[in-house]
Amino acid sequence: MIKLWNNKVFWTAVPVVAALLLSFVRLIHLGEGGDVTFLSMLVLCLVGYYYGPVYGYVSCLVFGVVKLVLDMHYGLALPENLVAESWDYILGYGLLGTVGLLTSMPERKLTFRRAFTVAAGLRFIEGIWNCYIFYDPQGRDPLQNLWYSVMYAFGYIGIEYVLSAVLLMFPVVVSSIDFSKHVATTPMERNINFL
Repeated sequence: MIKLWNNKVFWTAVPVVAALLLSFVRLIHLGEGGDVTFLSMLVLCLVGYYYGPVYGYVSCLVFGVVKLVLDMHYGLALPENLVAESWDYILGYGLLGTVGLLTSMPERKLTFRRAFTVAAGLRFIEGIWNCYIFYDPQGRDPLQNLWYSVMYAFGYIGIEYVLSAVLLMFPVVVSSIDFSKHVATTPMERNINFL
């Protein structure tokens, strides 16, 4: 138990691995590879919350690369769309590292909930952009394609964000996240009250 306190390797690896596992819990599968997963974005953002922007961005980029490789291996991402998939996985997930930046700013530090909302919003915008640029169906005008891209991005990023935001409305969840940050960043206290 003592070795878990203030252990950067453990508290960086566990959220990334947990997010990878959760990313395979596909609640809804959309065409062209979009999936509504169960809280993988939320869990992945914890690293940045614990240790700041460098750890946040690096862990999210690593997650994106590993997820892309695994999805390619299991046929969940299509090799013929490698450029689009690479942008979406690496840039899209990498943007979630913004939580570390927003929660560690000295003057205007945001709460985890607000920082997560901003980071998920950035990923949502990237999802729209990616869909608009790389998956432009033939026969649609630009406005129709933009609407399709917004709806598609909402279909996988937006729904997962809504599920995560509902979970973050419970004070016990927020307290648990804050306590896990305390454990991840401070040495063990002998007389701590876990409740």
